Amino acid sequence: MLEALLNSLASSLNGIFGGWSSRHLHPAQVLVVASPVSALVGLCLLLSSPTSPTMSGVTIGLVAGLSGGIGIYFAYRALAKGPIGPVTAIMACTGAALISTVGIAERGSVGPLHLLALSLCFLAVVTVSVRKTEHAVAASTLSIALAAGVIGGSFSILMNLTTPADGWWPLFMVRLGVVLFTLPFALLVLRAQHKRENPVPMWVWFAAAGAGLMDGLGNMFLILALERIDLATLALFAAASPALSALLGFVLLREPISKIQALGVGVAGLGIWIAYL
Repeated sequence: MLEALLNSLASSLNGIFGGWSSRHLHPAQVLVVASPVSALVGLCLLLSSPTSPTMSGVTIGLVAGLSGGIGIYFAYRALAKGPIGPVTAIMACTGAALISTVGIAERGSVGPLHLLALSLCFLAVVTVSVRKTEHAVAASTLSIALAAGVIGGSFSILMNLTTPADGWWPLFMVRLGVVLFTLPFALLVLRAQHKRENPVPMWVWFAAAGAGLMDGLGNMFLILALERIDLATLALFAAASPALSALLGFVLLREPISKIQALGVGVAGLGIWIAYL
């Protein structure tokens, strides 16, 4: 389950880096920087362990990449509007609900400990999302976050259809599909803006590149995790990622964390611990 936890950690860092850089750049600009970095991760993995491509692996990866590009754009746009903690929670909860539904249907049934762990992780989402009214998520941001969550959950479900025989081809095709879709789309969006932006500090661009790196590594850990666990178990870690985001936001961005949000971090940890039992 270590790979699933690392996937959640990478996803949380991707959200923090992507959301933070999207506050200084247009989300399309973040994609222009992040997508090639993620593709480079996929290429390095493919070259490190070369295998013959399979039709299923290439097809699934390309479909997941083309749709995932839309999801990434939605995610960065929602995170730019913020607040990062609640928006991350909404996306994670939506994705986890979809993953757990498909996972439980695939498994047929789950034990009481699994249901308890899943309930605790969803409770963590609620507690981490608690904010004052003036910091509530706007309705427009909510709709974008929900769409990003659905696409993110669908991405994990598609990756579950791959097999070890596919090697790293699905991941490489995912990243290639994202580049093929998002770069032309992003350039069209930026061209339509016709705005002169103020000079952006270099560290903002590095944050955007960091988002791409975490996105690519998150995909790697996801594929490794799905070789060892099923979707129903993966949903536990997907639901726990907002707690990681809240904790990382406090450490990296100095975002304030309330006592009830700190409780949510602890509840998520308890849920993951129960999942190991």
